[in-house]
Amino acid sequence: MTDADNSSHEPTLFDLLEELMEKEKPFLNPDLSREEVSRALLTNDLYLRNAIKEATDQTFGAYIGKLRLEHIQNLLLDPKEETTPIAVLGYSSGFNSARTLNRLFKETYGLTPGEFRNGAMR
Repeated sequence: MTDADNSSHEPTLFDLLEELMEKEKPFLNPDLSREEVSRALLTNDLYLRNAIKEATDQTFGAYIGKLRLEHIQNLLLDPKEETTPIAVLGYSSGFNSARTLNRLFKETYGLTPGEFRNGAMR
């Protein structure tokens, strides 16, 4: 029997992490820690850190930051949120400060959140 014949795919720790992030969205908590996520996944901190590094070549913080950036990007594109202040959207996306949000957003997308929103709403 080959691996292709094996229909019972055992989820990896990273698969479980992705499922947790998608379903429960703990990354929206600005105070989220790697230890909290490790406990939620019934694993230890080192295993989680290694699983993220192996799957994404990122640190825990960078991985969570990417999820937060994707979340706020979607909010900035949502017409229902066009009057919501960016700082409010940032905090609801898990960012502790507007400065961090602006720096990471510009590093990732080449625009500030305001420039992105203005360009998207035209």
